Amino acid sequence: GAGNDLKVAKEDAFDSIHTLRQARALSYMANADESRYLLDVASSIIHDRAFKTKVSQIVSLPPNTSLAQVIKLIPRTDGDVKFTVSGFSGLYANQLENITFPGELTKTIDTLNKLDAYLQIDEQIRQLYRSGKVAEAIALCTGKSNQLFDLYKDANQELRLINEKVFYAKIESGNRRLNYFELIAPIAIGGVAILTLFGVRPRLNEYL
Repeated sequence: GAGNDLKVAKEDAFDSIHTLRQARALSYMANADESRYLLDVASSIIHDRAFKTKVSQIVSLPPNTSLAQVIKLIPRTDGDVKFTVSGFSGLYANQLENITFPGELTKTIDTLNKLDAYLQIDEQIRQLYRSGKVAEAIALCTGKSNQLFDLYKDANQELRLINEKVFYAKIESGNRRLNYFELIAPIAIGGVAILTLFGVRPRLNEYL
C-alpha cells in the first residue's frame, strides 16, 4: 500500500507538478522577451527568437496547426486519459499524457485556452510593431497582454494545485501506513514463526 502511494505521488502527481513548474518558469521568461522585443530595438530579432524558442518548449505545434485546433482534439473524458497528437510536443503535451486526477483534464484545457488567448494577443503586438505602430504595440503589451498572461498564470497554478493536493495526501498516507512498521514487522514475523511451529508440531511428533 505504501509502495502504491509512492508510485502515485511520484509518477502521477510529482511529474505533473515538475512539468507545470517548468512551463510556468519558461512562460515568465517568454513574457519578458515579449517586452524586450518592443523596447530593445537593436536586439529585437534576438528577443523575438528567444520568445519563440521558449514558447516551442511550452507548446510545439504540428505544421499548419493552431493551438486552438489541437485543443479541440482533446477528448473531454475526465479521469485517467492519455492524449497524444502527432507533431504536438512540449511541456503541455507531456502534461496531457499524464492526466490522472478528477478535474485535471478540465483545468488543463482551461490553461491551454488561456495560453492560446495570450499567444494570439502576442501576435497582434508583433503585427503592430512590424507595421510601425510601436506605441500601440506597447500599450497592448502592457495592457491586454499582461491581463491575459495573469489569467493563464493563475490557471497554471490551479492545475498544479490539483496535483500538489494529491501528492501531499499520498505522501502522508504512505507515511501513515509505515508508522511503527519497525515494531510491527518483527512481531508479525515472530507470530508467523510461532504459528508455523504449532502447525507442524503434530507432524513432527509422528517422527519423535
